[in-house]
Amino acid sequence: MTAHLDPSLQKLVTLIRERTGNVIPQSRYPFLEEMAQRRAQGKGFSSVQDYVSALESGAVRAEWESLIPLVTIKESYFFRAPQQFETIRREILPQLLQGRAQSRQIRIWSAACARGEEPATLAILLQEEKALAGLSWSIVATDVDEEALSGARLGLYGDRAVAQVPPELLGRYFNRRGKLFELSPEIRSRIHYRSLNLAHPPFELPYPEYDLILLRNVLIYFRRPLQRRVVSQVGQLLSRDGYLFLGASETLWQIQDELEAVDLGSCFSYRHRQGPPVPSVLSQPQPA
Repeated sequence: MTAHLDPSLQKLVTLIRERTGNVIPQSRYPFLEEMAQRRAQGKGFSSVQDYVSALESGAVRAEWESLIPLVTIKESYFFRAPQQFETIRREILPQLLQGRAQSRQIRIWSAACARGEEPATLAILLQEEKALAGLSWSIVATDVDEEALSGARLGLYGDRAVAQVPPELLGRYFNRRGKLFELSPEIRSRIHYRSLNLAHPPFELPYPEYDLILLRNVLIYFRRPLQRRVVSQVGQLLSRDGYLFLGASETLWQIQDELEAVDLGSCFSYRHRQGPPVPSVLSQPQPA
């Protein structure tokens, strides 16, 4: 924390971290100051100090619904880190299918789903797999940002979001709506969106465990103690033979020992440890 930052803004940074887990980087302090001034004025407060005090006391609880979308990162697009999705299609799904020959069910959790590009990519990928035709599968997608979830439920995306969707899939699963692309109702019906704050475990989810969990590009915004709490909870929700994917630049090295890294060739994943911990050498980030 820089010494010259106004005490009210220092308190706001702390409140945001406690509420969402997100650590506001110093590079965003000027934006935070401008945003706080606008919100204070818009809510009728005479100063940022009064505005922050009201947030801290809980006098303006509903304000968090407007504030969280402004301070959380929602940068995403379809088929982001395509090597992970290709690995899921080529290796993970066949393994899960083989292990669920009797239950015929696959449960997936997309954590911090933002506007829905990640879970929708997964839904398209699963819908394309003919081997899954007779199998029951569903995707639970969560985020702390209610505004982002509302956008995800609408399923409308701009050119940049769909730029990496293969043309044949774009034509099959999207309809043009002026300057936007609308995700097909069939795919949207497979995704169940829920509000969930990763900064405050334990997590309330519709199923007790998940076969595939994507927790991508989230941990980098959390401090180490919260990273450990989140990963511990996620590990409890991961099925014994399930897979966890992080962002391409993220690792669980020095965070926990319950899950072990699995080298899948073009990317890494994590599974429940099959043996005693061994010294990790997977501290280097993967290519994005």
